[in-house]
Amino acid sequence: MRSLCGKAAKRLGHPVKLGCRVPSTPETARRLGTDGVAWAREGLIDLLVPTPFWASCEFDMPIATWRRLLDGTRTTLAGGIEVRYHPFPGAPARHMSAELATGAAMAVLKGGADAVYLFNYFGVGHGLAKQWGAERYNQVVKAMGSIETLDKLPRRHALTYRDVRAPGEPADHALPATGIGCSFRIQTGPKPSPQRKVEVLFELKDVPAKPPRARVNGVRCPNPPRQDDKAFVYTVPAKAFADEAHVIAVEVADGKPVTIVRVEFAVGA
Repeated sequence: MRSLCGKAAKRLGHPVKLGCRVPSTPETARRLGTDGVAWAREGLIDLLVPTPFWASCEFDMPIATWRRLLDGTRTTLAGGIEVRYHPFPGAPARHMSAELATGAAMAVLKGGADAVYLFNYFGVGHGLAKQWGAERYNQVVKAMGSIETLDKLPRRHALTYRDVRAPGEPADHALPATGIGCSFRIQTGPKPSPQRKVEVLFELKDVPAKPPRARVNGVRCPNPPRQDDKAFVYTVPAKAFADEAHVIAVEVADGKPVTIVRVEFAVGA
């Protein structure tokens, strides 16, 4: 393919670059024969896109690891964002919202990617552009050019899973999670300013008699939470804000195990 691109460049009189999409983690990509790091070091590719395949957008890709592995190469690194939001295999799937897409893009750029790569984000009048509205769609996509422009928009980070694994690799989805206490780590981009409203959301399979307690980076979120059907939404104190990632924990209030089916971290405008 590299040779064909070189021949096409000579025929057309301009560079013809080669990019490839690979599974979201370096080891899985290598095990499946799509060793993007080796290709980049050999000068075979111009663009490398670690990405989920299709089942769900992945909010916790190891972009920082990819960045370190590509140091010293000329390959552009882009993080792939899919159109579907799926907390775990078998859960109801839906399309990404504007806030979720903003959050996924923020995590990609904060991890050190050069760019965001959108898949199945069709233009105005189709798909997400039609759902969000043309103005909102254009605003979000244009903001994906930098951390600074993304940080001006409300964003939402979610717990999902890796939809591509090599043969023999175990499933690694964190949800659903059952217990009297569970904790989760989510990449959340740059530290929110103290003036911004930040919330965490837990959706439970069944609503308990008493709302669970929530902590972010060990800091207790005040009760009572806001309840939306089976979801509980907690305000996060500013002293819990951190850079890059947040550890979110839920604890039951009555000693009876609960099953958590959705976890989100939202940063307001």
